[in-house]
Amino acid sequence: MKNIIPEHHVSDVTQIDEKVFAGKELLVFDIDNTLFYPESTAIRRDILVWLQEVKKKYRCIGLSNSFTLKKRRDKIERILGIPVFGGKYKKPTKKLFKILQDVYPYPAKHMVMIGDMRLTDIWFGNRNGMHTVLVDPLGDEVLFSLKMMRTFENFLVWMLLFFVRLK
Repeated sequence: MKNIIPEHHVSDVTQIDEKVFAGKELLVFDIDNTLFYPESTAIRRDILVWLQEVKKKYRCIGLSNSFTLKKRRDKIERILGIPVFGGKYKKPTKKLFKILQDVYPYPAKHMVMIGDMRLTDIWFGNRNGMHTVLVDPLGDEVLFSLKMMRTFENFLVWMLLFFVRLK
């Protein structure tokens, strides 16, 4: 269960202390609910301005498990000015990490995974040796499956904390 515990937790990507990125070479951003509102190409202006500054210092990429990414990818890449990966393999699979390392051959310890879900983003980062940052989700869940996943995730975290306190 330690794989779902992030190294850092912030309310919003714009609140990440840049010290978190010190010594890192690749920043991997989840797309939906982290940078963009869910299943859309709508992004807050302050997030876009923040990301433009971050991109001046670090290589950045996007990663998405969304089934609608194929329709939105080109526009998201134009808005962000970074490549966005998504497709057959989904977070937290190690196969996806292997694909990323084939394209970006940095050691995992020089990568940061930033996302809003423990069971996909944080687990993906932790199980592959990346630095992890959990952000609170941007918007309301629009899909029932995401609502259920977030409810299950919150229950798991509650149970983990409950049992840790019992020890």
